[in-house]
Amino acid sequence: MSNITYNWERISVIDSQSTDTALGLRHIIKKLWFVREGSDSKNKADIRQVLALSAPDPSNYTPISSLTKQQLVSWVEFELGTLKLKEIDDLIAQRLLDMQNRKQLTIEELQQISASTPIIPEPEPTPETTPEPDPVPIEEV
Repeated sequence: MSNITYNWERISVIDSQSTDTALGLRHIIKKLWFVREGSDSKNKADIRQVLALSAPDPSNYTPISSLTKQQLVSWVEFELGTLKLKEIDDLIAQRLLDMQNRKQLTIEELQQISASTPIIPEPEPTPETTPEPDPVPIEEV
């Protein structure tokens, strides 16, 4: 497999809480949506996932308006952990490998396949294969 470059294509806040009185914080991010992308010399593949975040540390709190993409990336990486991140990257790598192994057919090859594939007509129904309808009861008058 060729070299794969992984990156965080997108990270978005999808759920936040306006105030947490227990922590004394405002605008706490609860969930993030991320896109992890891998690319090789020919293809791109990605994984999209929603991630619930742990409660923030009040001593290290950053308001939403001041967050950077790098801070969000570090939160996602922390919440996922090394093993889960490796699983995601391995899945992306497998998708890229599957893309490489798929044969791309030219129009000429598709036409040859179509021309050489016989059209098999549907068989005519026979009495053995055609079920008799259930008789409809006739009411006596």
